[in-house]
Amino acid sequence: YSECEARGAVFGEKMGWERALYFDPYHHREDPPAELPEGSFGKPDFFDHIEDEYLVCREGVGLIDMSSFAKFIVRGDKTSVVNYLQMLCSNDVNIPVGGIIPTGMQNEGGGYENDCLLIRRDTNSFFMVSPTQQQTRILEWMENHLPEDNSVGLQDVTSMYTVLSIAGPKSKDLMEELSGEDMTMHPFTYKEVNVGYASGVMVMAVTNTGEPGYSLYIPSEFALQIYDNLMKVGRDYGIRNVGHMAMRFLRIEKFIPFWAEELTSITTPNEVNRTFKVKFDKEYFIGKDALLKQKNEGVFKRLVQFHLEDFDKDEDIWPWGGEAVYRNGEFVGFVTSTAYGFTLHKMVALGFVQHPLTLGGEKTPVEAAWIADRTASWTIDIAGKMCPVTVHLHPPKMPIITQEGAAADYKPKKHYPNVQLLKKIKERESKSPN
Repeated sequence: YSECEARGAVFGEKMGWERALYFDPYHHREDPPAELPEGSFGKPDFFDHIEDEYLVCREGVGLIDMSSFAKFIVRGDKTSVVNYLQMLCSNDVNIPVGGIIPTGMQNEGGGYENDCLLIRRDTNSFFMVSPTQQQTRILEWMENHLPEDNSVGLQDVTSMYTVLSIAGPKSKDLMEELSGEDMTMHPFTYKEVNVGYASGVMVMAVTNTGEPGYSLYIPSEFALQIYDNLMKVGRDYGIRNVGHMAMRFLRIEKFIPFWAEELTSITTPNEVNRTFKVKFDKEYFIGKDALLKQKNEGVFKRLVQFHLEDFDKDEDIWPWGGEAVYRNGEFVGFVTSTAYGFTLHKMVALGFVQHPLTLGGEKTPVEAAWIADRTASWTIDIAGKMCPVTVHLHPPKMPIITQEGAAADYKPKKHYPNVQLLKKIKERESKSPN
């Protein structure tokens, strides 16, 4: 916290955790702590800082403190712990040791009780990462479903680990120089590495931004040392501290829903386009019957992505969530999350829509054809002004710079990396005469 504060962090709060929303690049260590400017209904004063942090994650390497995530160890004998988690989770969690699986935990109605990552560290032990707000709530839920024979135990280890997310195409080069190891990893796998004198650092090939990179789960006593080393070594790679606002913009633009905004106890995977995380062929999990029934009968509300057209980000009032959505002049839903899409170059929003007949009491499924109908006119009411929008059921196609390089059609803006820099230097050195 103190190091982020000294580097210009402007903090917000979540579940009692102070987290950096963004960093003021003009802040000096001797200055008073940076503060959030006065609020605005339009383009925020820190917009340019968010854009820089967004671009460094897209084109370079950014460091995000994600320590507030709730973290648990689920342990027991092999059969009991797998059966317990298979009952709670809608995905198939019987994965190989070293694997990572994203999954929801549903209630009897099919709604979300949790949205988490499960990391299998051993045949009888899983490490679980959940949203910040879930630290006490999901622990109680899971305790209420523990087997009565005490064959499975839960441990809250949230404060034991500091989490630093390294996002962007330069992340692999940086981590290889820092650890001295080959950091080629398949997505959704993990391994433990030693970083300097710090041992037992869990490195996961997954980020929360949708960009390539790693999440480092660091024993908290080593956190400051590794942070300092990352910033020192990362200087050659253009590393920057990144706050949660940039992460939010990255996720919303890619149509990734948020816990407590789109993922709630009354929304289901069928409604939020997350059925790829549900294994319907499992013998049983809590909520399976409700999800199958909903799948067969039809979905009566759906999460969609809106792209605002004819919208001036510099002059117009921004949507901030809760705005009414209209189709052909009829109210059909509301906005849940918003962000400016720096790659799409337009304001983006997520929201739920329903058929007008459903809102009138006659349940009618929301069909894809009804949403995609090009003759329909969609608008969002932003402070009394009807803003035209296009509606999308799937994430937009966006060029990505991988850890191996950029797509041929991608034109970087600021932070385009000389990816695999170390590898090229070493190859050149090996060919040169002694």
